[in-house]
Amino acid sequence: MKYSRLFKIFAFTLLIGGFTVVSCDDDNGTNGGDNDPDLREGAVFSMSNARSGNTVVAFSRAEDGTLTEVGTFDTGGTGSGSFEDTANGLILGSSQGESSPNNIIDDANLLFATNAGSNSITVFSVEEDGLEQVEVQDSGGEKPVSVTVNNGLLYVLHSGETNDDLFDDDGNLIAPNCTTGGLPSVSGLPFNPGRTITKHLQVMKP
Repeated sequence: MKYSRLFKIFAFTLLIGGFTVVSCDDDNGTNGGDNDPDLREGAVFSMSNARSGNTVVAFSRAEDGTLTEVGTFDTGGTGSGSFEDTANGLILGSSQGESSPNNIIDDANLLFATNAGSNSITVFSVEEDGLEQVEVQDSGGEKPVSVTVNNGLLYVLHSGETNDDLFDDDGNLIAPNCTTGGLPSVSGLPFNPGRTITKHLQVMKP
């Protein structure tokens, strides 16, 4: 796949918008009749994107669709503190592909979270009763906002934005929530055999 085409795919993912919520289903889409929550079956995950410390909240799902909070898990990074116009800031899948929000594969044992404030990616292992942090890795660019996985490679889209407010030369606020910064870029992070990722291979720019 050519870099220009790859960039267009990630740019589209960024522009269509969405919420940082993903879910995984078993054959029935729920935890069945078991009273004990199992995040490996029918779970829902949400990300805070908080500047003070990014977190992921995990919910188990009952047969009637009722959600029960299982726990809140620190990503080890920080968010941007604002709404990011992306559907893939938090994804569920494995080292071989993505299962939610884009249902490309059925296997879902890893959760990938973008830390837009600290330029890093957190990898969680999805366990029965919680999330186990596998690692926190440098994303390879400025402000990671969207990720996907394919054939052992984690692709990260960076918006390149560095500031949420615009100031004049005297330091006076001209426009709040007006982002500035560099161009978007995409980096690729290969997986190791132990489900961890290594530093980025290269950065692709438009």
